[in-house]
Amino acid sequence: MIKRFLITSKNFFGHVEVAYGINEMVSVIDFSDCSMLPNQRQPFKEAVPVLFSAFEDFVKQYNLTAVEAEYEVSFNDFWNGYGKKINKKRCEPIWKKMSKTEQVLCVTGLPAYHRYRQRLNKWQYDPDTYLKDKMWENEWNKLHS
Repeated sequence: MIKRFLITSKNFFGHVEVAYGINEMVSVIDFSDCSMLPNQRQPFKEAVPVLFSAFEDFVKQYNLTAVEAEYEVSFNDFWNGYGKKINKKRCEPIWKKMSKTEQVLCVTGLPAYHRYRQRLNKWQYDPDTYLKDKMWENEWNKLHS
């Protein structure tokens, strides 16, 4: 299960989003909704534990507040993240039939898929094929590494 946290601190305004994927490893650190300066972001990233099991200690050690939030993605998150903009009318009905968990896994699986394609100079599947065939379930990181 993906866990998503909004982290606040007296040291910055707004929040930092930290998410852990199904493998319980950090998958997202998003600074877009906080006032943290660029030179503060790298040390923060380095302090965030890679494994979820150490997250609670991290929050305590740095005197942070972490609130768990539901992790949702939209069709536009998929559409913009996928990049190949064809067959939108075929994609939307497939997306709507997917569970929220499948939608999140689909979007969070895109970076590994894109790395796989770039490594092998592979052409990109049409987005409706990616959705229909649940290609995010492939182990793109392990293939041809």
